[in-house]
Amino acid sequence: MNSPVHLLPNSLATRIFLLFWGVALGMIIVLFWYWQTTLVEQIRAQEQAKVELLVPLFANQAAKILEIDHPEKRQFQLDLLASRILVAKEPNLDQRLFEGLVVEGTDGHKWIDQPPPEDFKGFHAEALLISESLLTPIGLLRLDYSGVFFERLQTEGRNTLLRTLGGIGLILLLFWHLVSRQLHPLEKLTSALRVWRPGQNDQRIPPLSAMAGEEIRYVYEAIGDLLTALQQERDRLEERVTQRTHELQQAKMAAEAANQAKSEFLSNMSHEIRTPMNAILGLLELSLRQELEPRLKDYLTKTHASARSLLHLLNDILDFSKIEAGRLELHPEPFHLRQILDHINDLFHEQMREKRIAYRMELPDTLDFPLLGDGMRLKQILINLLGNALKFTDAGGEITIRIAASETVGPRIHLNFSVQDSGIGIQPEQISRLFSSFVQADGSHTRRYGGTGLGLAICKRIVAMMGGEIRVESKPGVGSLFSFDIDCERATGSIHSGLLSPQSTTIDEARTRQGLAGARVLLVEDNRINQLVAKEMLKTVGLVVDVAANGREGVECVLRKHYDAVLMDVQMPEMDGYQATMRIREEARFQSLPIIAMTAHAMDSDRKKCLEVGMNDHVIKPIDKKQLFATLLRWIDGNPESQVIH
Repeated sequence: MNSPVHLLPNSLATRIFLLFWGVALGMIIVLFWYWQTTLVEQIRAQEQAKVELLVPLFANQAAKILEIDHPEKRQFQLDLLASRILVAKEPNLDQRLFEGLVVEGTDGHKWIDQPPPEDFKGFHAEALLISESLLTPIGLLRLDYSGVFFERLQTEGRNTLLRTLGGIGLILLLFWHLVSRQLHPLEKLTSALRVWRPGQNDQRIPPLSAMAGEEIRYVYEAIGDLLTALQQERDRLEERVTQRTHELQQAKMAAEAANQAKSEFLSNMSHEIRTPMNAILGLLELSLRQELEPRLKDYLTKTHASARSLLHLLNDILDFSKIEAGRLELHPEPFHLRQILDHINDLFHEQMREKRIAYRMELPDTLDFPLLGDGMRLKQILINLLGNALKFTDAGGEITIRIAASETVGPRIHLNFSVQDSGIGIQPEQISRLFSSFVQADGSHTRRYGGTGLGLAICKRIVAMMGGEIRVESKPGVGSLFSFDIDCERATGSIHSGLLSPQSTTIDEARTRQGLAGARVLLVEDNRINQLVAKEMLKTVGLVVDVAANGREGVECVLRKHYDAVLMDVQMPEMDGYQATMRIREEARFQSLPIIAMTAHAMDSDRKKCLEVGMNDHVIKPIDKKQLFATLLRWIDGNPESQVIH
């Protein structure tokens, strides 16, 4: 039996022992600190944010009830609302979410007064009760969120850390036992080597039979065969170099796979962000349609603009993830350059006017014919370059877009685009890294202009996919000139599809209402806020809307009623949109029923999957009202020429 290993100063055993304990204790301290100072507060902040989103909804319901003339009916409805709120529980802990509820008028009268208990440790959330008829506050609703939830979290966290400490202690004992068995023979060999001297036959390393452990046998034999192994190693060197090269290739493939996984993660995150973003933009648009006090309307307008900027950032991140994963694809379709430029002019006209910037567009009449290419991506490039020019050009400056055909061979046309501004310009040393991802010309903390540094990197990659190259010329204080070339072809026939067609960029409201009014549409959507947004949006053009909360309910509704179209979300509980569509298509009578995906899944592969399972079209969240109505018109009007899936 091996004797125990002694913990001598600066010995290997001592260092291993101290390293293991140091790492274990450090992990426990970090976990405990993170739990107490960060994670619990993050959870509290998340819960408070959720509650503060719920309170306005409850306040809206309470305000509607307070406008009921009949006192007894009003009180009954308020009591019913209070019972529904106070009975809500946290499912994992079976704990009530709300401990108290107060509904109080501006005159101090309380219709509901259920204060929390004296030992209440949660937090309060309040919202004004706004009269729909007077648009003025008529009272206040306050919810008291339970704090027992957080106390349980802290208690469970401490218990978990204590259990972890005990487990680490047991693992340490087992580990030390195994290390002792391995280090004992090495200690004997080390003692023998300390007294051994070359050429002194009376001070030899103890014979192999006196050593314990297979590890010592391996070391002893390795020392004896060292010279032979060196010669053999030289012979094997070339083979090992070849093997190493193969391993590096495998590592490169693994790194590329990891990079693709990262990009797919970004794509999934963009879906999770698009869903609430759809609700935010939709509710803002619905709010701006109401008669509002000027200052409130100004606040909402600025909020809507900020949300659109956030959506633009999300789209950039999604495009970047597609590029990194090698999944960004071009979709050639007929388009008109004039329509692209007119649409861009509509986007930037108001900003140009506010900054008093002279804007010129130079498009020769010889290019006034349909072209075949990815017009949407071309528009994305021009919007990005023009947006940068507008951002970095001071009031009173000039911006010019020029387009010219530099070469024409048969149907092939080589186009040159340039965007010139009289802005601040770019330093020469900054130009070389201008098209790198997440890099900006001014990266300081005091920079004047925002942005992620993704836009130009994405433009460069798209231009390259179109067979061109993007260039920049700039002088500080004078301005910049961005130019690029792409290859297109002259399109034949008429344009029936695409986001740039007249039917999808300029939607005439009267024609839309005439084509859609009275049609019955089924909205299959699990998110309640997105249900509200989509339903109100569809009602504005006279559509009759039914709502199903998941794919199973959607199938039941289709089997029970007649619908002119179905707007189908993809990711839902119980039955997703793919399964629901396939179930509907099993019925021969529903083969021609238009089913349109309305989803936050924005990748090209998601669009293809929707079409493969039997859907007719694909609309991306956040919903663009014009695009949605144009899509519904194509399928509900029954015009075969316009029913082109794009």
